[in-house]
Amino acid sequence: ERNRSLQEEIVRLHAKIEALTEAKNLAEQKLETVYRETQEQASRFQQERVTQMVNQKWEEYSAQRIADLNAEIAAQKEEAFAQSTRTAEERYNTLVKEKLEDYLLDEREARNRAHSALGEARQTIAAAVSEARLEACDEASRMQREMKEFMDGYMVNFSANMDKWRRSLYEVQLESFAVWYAGFCGFVDNFDARLYSNPDNPNFDAIVKIGKGLKVRRNALENVLPTMGLQSFYPAVGDPFDSAFHECEDEYVEDGTPITAVSKPGVNLIAADSDLNQVLVKAEVKVEVN
Repeated sequence: ERNRSLQEEIVRLHAKIEALTEAKNLAEQKLETVYRETQEQASRFQQERVTQMVNQKWEEYSAQRIADLNAEIAAQKEEAFAQSTRTAEERYNTLVKEKLEDYLLDEREARNRAHSALGEARQTIAAAVSEARLEACDEASRMQREMKEFMDGYMVNFSANMDKWRRSLYEVQLESFAVWYAGFCGFVDNFDARLYSNPDNPNFDAIVKIGKGLKVRRNALENVLPTMGLQSFYPAVGDPFDSAFHECEDEYVEDGTPITAVSKPGVNLIAADSDLNQVLVKAEVKVEVN
């Protein structure tokens, strides 16, 4: 709407410029008319005056007087023409000056209105950007609080049950924890991968902090595993697939197929002899598809 108003203002200014041009042309036409009338009047005046003086005083004046009279007539003619020209120029200059002042005044008003509209638009944009930033900060803060509450609640439950797990060491409980731990590690790795795949996210910095907090808790859990008799393992990319230690989303994968990615780690139950470690949770991997 402001742009449309400015365009209308520009159209009105162009109309005023055209009106000023038309006034200038009209003044020039009037000046030419006055000039012609002046010439005609001077010519008639000269003819009448000369005829009258010649008829009345032809015998009274000498040739010198006639020459003086002609000089006087020429001077009066030039003076009358100069006076008419000055009057027309003064009228034309006055008219042009008035029109030009009106145009400049309208142009200044239009420029002031344009600057005012631009300032209002900048203020509106700045307010919208500030509001969007505040909303993004509030959303990031809310996500941080929710994640902190979730992790704090988990750590409280984990600490409360740690002594019980240490005393019982039942295999079913260890296996259940191992399954949860592998899933949590897969979630953290997937969260980290998706985070850096979209760096243009307006909440990127806040999500990075959440990712770092998840990594800290995963490392803390990994350090606790040996005290429970557990050990995590990550297959390397390129290692051959072994169904005893690995599982894949595909229904059937031949042993020896190269591993291309690791989705979740595996978890072993540590035995006195490392060769007798029991696999509680197989590592979830992806393999090359023939």
